[in-house]
Amino acid sequence: MLVLPLGTLQSLPGLQIEELLLHELAHVHGRDPLIHLLQHAVETLLFYHPAVWWVSEQIRREREHRCDDRVIEAQGQGHSLAEALVTLAERAHSAKPLALAATDGSVASRVRRLLQGRPPGSTGTTAFRKGWVRRTLVLMVVGLGIALVSIVLGPRLYVATARLRLQMETQDTDSLMTAMQEIQSPASLTSVSEIHELPKRWSLDPAACVDRLTDRTRVSEFRRTGILEIQVASEDPKLAAALADSLASLADDRDWRKQHANVIARRDSTLRIAKELAEAKQRLSHSTTNDVNGVLATSQINVYEAMLEGAIRADAETTLSSQAAVQIIDPAVPPTRRSRWSGN
Repeated sequence: MLVLPLGTLQSLPGLQIEELLLHELAHVHGRDPLIHLLQHAVETLLFYHPAVWWVSEQIRREREHRCDDRVIEAQGQGHSLAEALVTLAERAHSAKPLALAATDGSVASRVRRLLQGRPPGSTGTTAFRKGWVRRTLVLMVVGLGIALVSIVLGPRLYVATARLRLQMETQDTDSLMTAMQEIQSPASLTSVSEIHELPKRWSLDPAACVDRLTDRTRVSEFRRTGILEIQVASEDPKLAAALADSLASLADDRDWRKQHANVIARRDSTLRIAKELAEAKQRLSHSTTNDVNGVLATSQINVYEAMLEGAIRADAETTLSSQAAVQIIDPAVPPTRRSRWSGN
């Protein structure tokens, strides 16, 4: 389908409209819309690769040059098409369309080529350009395939698993989440990295070792049982098991029960302050502002509100490790097979 704005038909001479139609029909004949969509898909998946953008730009340029040359072959000259391109460029939309547009490519370069007849500085004959575009598309498809394979399959590493059991009277989702976050926190990973001398082993600086360990560590709940799985991936099966066991040991060594009791006590204190604040507000509602009871109640409200704000802030800043007790129930063993690893 070719879409022409009504204003274009009214403002352009008939010869220029005919040449624009010839140009767009050349795109249809060369199956350029399909190639255009393929380019968008490749650019989206390989957006980080500058070579992809350079090759894609060359394809767009040569595609427009080829269709312009078809117009020159049919009309004998391209002056009218050049004038039409200039007119359309002045009205061009700022947004980049998904479909092919008449002003694709460098308009200035195309106008210069059209005004010079069969333009110098082009890549050669139309047949040569077609072959160059096909070879380029083949390279892009191969690169896309390699990228998709690497994304789908991922690296194959040895994955070791250690399991912990939460030990609490009442287990909930918050306890699981906080324990999981604490186990794979930067502080825990930094300690494990130092214990196993990962900067020396991996020839990386400490921060890079923690980043790599973060990508190769996963903590999750095992089948909704309250058991946490610590999975660590590595090229060395023994190192993978040692890292998983070290993270489990760090979690087990913390004084979880004592910290959990402190959290419960702090929450009880917060609830008590909130209750006293509500009672003070109720007393104030039954008295006037000027009498003694009203003044006393107002003063108590100000004090309780300040205390409640401080208690809530303290609760929010409570460390994640203070919400669960854990016990190692299944130490990690060196795996015998590599597995696909997709990271966190």
